Amino acid sequence: MKSIKESLKKPYNGSFALEPILDRSIEWLSCRDRFAMCFTNDLEGFYFSHDNSSNKVIAFVNKTEDILGISYSTFEPTNRDYATWVSPSPFWKDHFIKRSFFTLLLRAGHNYNYDNYEEAMYDNPYFKDTKQAVMRFLFGFTDFYTQHWELGWMSTFVNKSTEDIRRRLISLNKIEDNSIIGRGSLWR
Repeated sequence: MKSIKESLKKPYNGSFALEPILDRSIEWLSCRDRFAMCFTNDLEGFYFSHDNSSNKVIAFVNKTEDILGISYSTFEPTNRDYATWVSPSPFWKDHFIKRSFFTLLLRAGHNYNYDNYEEAMYDNPYFKDTKQAVMRFLFGFTDFYTQHWELGWMSTFVNKSTEDIRRRLISLNKIEDNSIIGRGSLWR
């Protein structure tokens, strides 16, 4: 069990924190963009704050990992009932936009009740505003092509056309489908 040295106040639900250096108190970040600068591909894990919904969050993330056919991220309890140690699957760590998506998943998991996957996903305003990109990603188009560096999931996919989403979310695995149905759609 991971041990957290008490910070001055309980963090907001959905906050993130790195392992503190030496014997310092943990520093919680409620802003995903600020945390994103620390969430690098070599990070082993981080703390995530929640209400009493850690099991919901874990189930929501694992369901998404089942959909994608990837290995599970691991979650470890801490000495604080409001925080869990998260070790993301290697899949999430290999690209900045995947790491951004992963932090959104953790937050969306607060609203999951084991039979409302889509509702919990799209109750999150960032996922709601990028629904076409989320759907394409969950269909296996999990590699990215961008001509310039973008800040994360939301800035990359909000207000983008279907064609732009198709150009940015790609699959390096050859998807063979000789059907003319859906040609030119979000799924091809």
